[in-house]
Amino acid sequence: MSDDARVVRIPLKYGGDDLQVSPRQAGRHSRWVWIAGGVFLVANIVVLGSIVIVGKSVGESLVHIKSVESQQAIQALSASTLPSKFAVQHVTPRQDQAHRGTCWDFATIAYLEWSYRANGVANGWLKAEEYVAFSEQIWNHTTEGGEDYDLYYLRDGLKNSVLPTAVCPYFKQGNEDVCPGLDAALEHNPVQFEVKVQPIPTLQLFTQKKALSIGTPVVSVSHYYPCIGPFLSDPHC
Repeated sequence: MSDDARVVRIPLKYGGDDLQVSPRQAGRHSRWVWIAGGVFLVANIVVLGSIVIVGKSVGESLVHIKSVESQQAIQALSASTLPSKFAVQHVTPRQDQAHRGTCWDFATIAYLEWSYRANGVANGWLKAEEYVAFSEQIWNHTTEGGEDYDLYYLRDGLKNSVLPTAVCPYFKQGNEDVCPGLDAALEHNPVQFEVKVQPIPTLQLFTQKKALSIGTPVVSVSHYYPCIGPFLSDPHC
């Protein structure tokens, strides 16, 4: 073999310093691959579960909306068939409270007047055109303003404390605390009321055909003047 065609053979060296494969490192790498895959799988399951829950909620919301729309359509159809007017029998005539803050008083007494009249006519104690007018003055100006639902808070005091207006007439101006002969009249008062339970308004009005009072709060701003000059003779001073 000539010198120009000389071949230098270098023996291969396996497992040199630059390239080494450790079984321990390979196992650790494989474990992290499995962990990452597991995390990815769990994340996908959570996402799919969330999509299912959201889809179910949306479906339930759509069903609820359709149900509400159906109920509104039924109510609109029912409202169109209602009479234009509805009157309860045996309601007593309206009254004038004048400039006193006794609207709650009149609403309460009117309800009691209706109840007394309805029972009186039903049992033959009163004729259809008769009624007993009860006194609003009897409360002796115990409060300035209120609501008609005070009836249920005053039910214990109503048992024997309702008198005809002839015993204690209503004063439209002044004398708000005057009720002559009140104590003597209460001792021999034959009228007695008992409020057992507060009824459901719609059931009371349409099903049982009973009277119903309606109270509406009114926003007001009070401005007080001193009791001097032209206001000195005002009844509130």
